[in-house]
Amino acid sequence: MDYIVAGELPAELGNLNLLEFNVHRNGLSGSIPFSMFNISTLEIVDMDGNYFSGYLPSMMGFSLPDLEVLYLSGNRLSGVIPSSITNASKLTKLDMQDNFLTGPIPNFGDLRLLQKFSIAENNLTGDSWRFFYSITNCRYLKFLKAFETKLSGVCKELSCPNVQPPMVIHTARTDLDFHDHEQMKVELLGEIDWVVFYKC
Repeated sequence: MDYIVAGELPAELGNLNLLEFNVHRNGLSGSIPFSMFNISTLEIVDMDGNYFSGYLPSMMGFSLPDLEVLYLSGNRLSGVIPSSITNASKLTKLDMQDNFLTGPIPNFGDLRLLQKFSIAENNLTGDSWRFFYSITNCRYLKFLKAFETKLSGVCKELSCPNVQPPMVIHTARTDLDFHDHEQMKVELLGEIDWVVFYKC
């Protein structure tokens, strides 16, 4: 079912005790109220496919101890990804794809329960080796999308003994340099069974 709700979210939403907040694919715009990220009872937040703009609050991860799902893709969010998001340690699904996020990528290796993770189609920067090394702690990670970012550098051989296969990785349109590029060298990622690289 398609919902059509427009306008801006009121700051008073932060006064509610919510388990789930879902405004998926609507016409909402403006900034996401910072008060939303103070609702400590939240487990699921889905704001995909709207027109939200502005920055994410620097302290967004400190008051979300039970948050498991955070979908923010397909908006117009800008600025950096706050490093505090890694304090939301119960996150299993995190999607920030298709925004205007910039700056360095936090150490997402602290989110050890992550299963699905996308930062694709943003202007995020960073060293590819550091990024992939950081996610070796995410042993349940099955799906990673990092295409059309500004990750750069050489990916050396990287062992991920903590990650449980299979896993799919999308990294097209980045500036990564993988050793043995012609064979895509699956052993680059240790025990991961299935690695998919889309060529452009």
